[in-house]
Amino acid sequence: MAAIGPDDDPHAVLDGDSNVRGVKGLRVVNTSAWPGILGYFPASPMYMVTEKAAGVILRDAKLN
Repeated sequence: MAAIGPDDDPHAVLDGDSNVRGVKGLRVVNTSAWPGILGYFPASPMYMVTEKAAGVILRDAKLN
């Protein structure tokens, strides 16, 4: 599991923008970042997560 959490959480391997801590340029955008299964049909929330991640990635690309 690739938990998302604050910088002071020793178990969180991802920040709020899905960046892997300590590995520049690597993101994890899949259900392994979830604390558990979200409902019976996880594809719908996964679509929402990937839409947000796409926006964050595009934003970061424009900043660099």
